[in-house]
Amino acid sequence: MLLKDGSPEAVMPNDPADLAFMPLDGSRSWTGLSSADAASALLLHGANTLPGKRGTSWMRVLIAQLVHPLAILLWGAAVLAIATHELPLAIAIVVVLAINAAFAFVQERQAEHAVEAINDALPLLAQVVRDGVVVRIPASEVVPGDLVLVGEGDQAPADARIVAGAASVDASMLTGESAPVERLPVDHPPRTTLIGATQVLLRGTSVVVGEVKAVVFATATRTQIGVVAELTASVEPEPSPLEVQVKRVAWVISIIAVCIGAVFLPVGILAGLSW
Repeated sequence: MLLKDGSPEAVMPNDPADLAFMPLDGSRSWTGLSSADAASALLLHGANTLPGKRGTSWMRVLIAQLVHPLAILLWGAAVLAIATHELPLAIAIVVVLAINAAFAFVQERQAEHAVEAINDALPLLAQVVRDGVVVRIPASEVVPGDLVLVGEGDQAPADARIVAGAASVDASMLTGESAPVERLPVDHPPRTTLIGATQVLLRGTSVVVGEVKAVVFATATRTQIGVVAELTASVEPEPSPLEVQVKRVAWVISIIAVCIGAVFLPVGILAGLSW
């Protein structure tokens, strides 16, 4: 909730992000939350954390790299090499399969750590005003309505509306732009995107110069970085067109190889060659 002149009057539009664009009364005194209100808000909104990637079982990923068409064909070749006492050839084939599977496995697992990388880049602690006193709390306990203080070198622990102070902010984590942007209070802001709003401090962005006080309006997956993390965690990887073509070629090669073997095996036996 947002506090007006120390009173518990709540201003809660349908969309919490609307708080970022509501006109501000310059006489408002932003006092933050009480411990009781913060505890209630934490129960209502949940912890200020981002979802983790639901990773595929490492065993399943590894097995998938060992049973594609070309791999099956090579396994068969290794078995035949052992059956014909060509042990060095069998070992070479198995080593090639193992190296290929290891590289593919590592790449697959690295792709699953995107959300964890976002979490690692977010702040662990935050300065908030609770019961009229500035305290440092875990960022996971920040709730909508909290008055947060973000100074030089700090990262915003949540999406918040700036009500006092001014700062140059590094927003490259969200926008990719290296140049700092100015962030300061605006009493009557125009409606725009949250990323482009001058009066908004988004979670994960860091203050380069200055210090601001801001009222949190979104936490966890309701923040802009939280939306990105949630989408990333829910995306199921699809094979690229190149992977589809490679798999198709692998099937064609495998079928041709088996057919050639099926034709030449009886011909070789009839010609007097050994198995």
